[in-house]
Amino acid sequence: MPRSQREGRRNYDGPFDGVPAHLAPQLSEWLTETLEGTSDPDGAAKYLALRLHIELDTYYPPIGQVVGACLDDEELFLDCVEGALRFQQRMGTASQPARSLDALLKLSGSKYKLSDNSQHLVDAVEPTVEATRAAATSVTDEATEELSEAWAKAYGRSPDPSDAWDHAIKAVEVMLRPVVEPHNNKATLGSMIAVLNNSPSKWVCVFPGGNDDNAVENLIATLRLIWPNTDRHGGGGRAPTLQEARAVVTLSATIVQWHREGTVLSKR
Repeated sequence: MPRSQREGRRNYDGPFDGVPAHLAPQLSEWLTETLEGTSDPDGAAKYLALRLHIELDTYYPPIGQVVGACLDDEELFLDCVEGALRFQQRMGTASQPARSLDALLKLSGSKYKLSDNSQHLVDAVEPTVEATRAAATSVTDEATEELSEAWAKAYGRSPDPSDAWDHAIKAVEVMLRPVVEPHNNKATLGSMIAVLNNSPSKWVCVFPGGNDDNAVENLIATLRLIWPNTDRHGGGGRAPTLQEARAVVTLSATIVQWHREGTVLSKR
């Protein structure tokens, strides 16, 4: 840690929003090199220009114009960064650009990091929360897919709290359905809560509880914290806030992690 930061006079770690001045030159270089590394560099730049409404002069190279426009608009800059990553992914060559970008973001103290699929920029979160997400998504399965989508919608640059909440619920459903309603492929978290609530004596959960009896009511109370989505799948309810959605997504990741490390719920 630099001396001035140790003594509390400067902050080099951030998090810094947008594209701070100390990051812009090297991010411009990264964007240029990444677009030039595509199979059709000019075509990639022109596509971004059309999609992101960047006016191009036909007499000048399109990549330089796209990068120049980015320097005047932080949001546009980040949109173009994501677009360049997508082009590389389509070519199957995104690993090196992604690693380089991730290093730039970390070293510069950016508030952003790459999503797991290296297609999006998402908010970097507190290390313990990130550790929970990493553990919950350590296995390639449907629960990980749902949780990753929930995380992107909760912490990404274009958040969608209601959709994040829905995917978080689906991640928990995927984990618990084989235990609670193994013969019902359409079982929802609501129906599973009802099953547990109707026959609590048949179940034990990982929480010992006040009576040290591992009563399932403790888990039911936890599940009710995430169900239902206040938006009711877009059915006219109140739209959840981003803070609410992030809390639900984090709790869902925790439940999935518990289940991966040792069954959180089982029959007596």
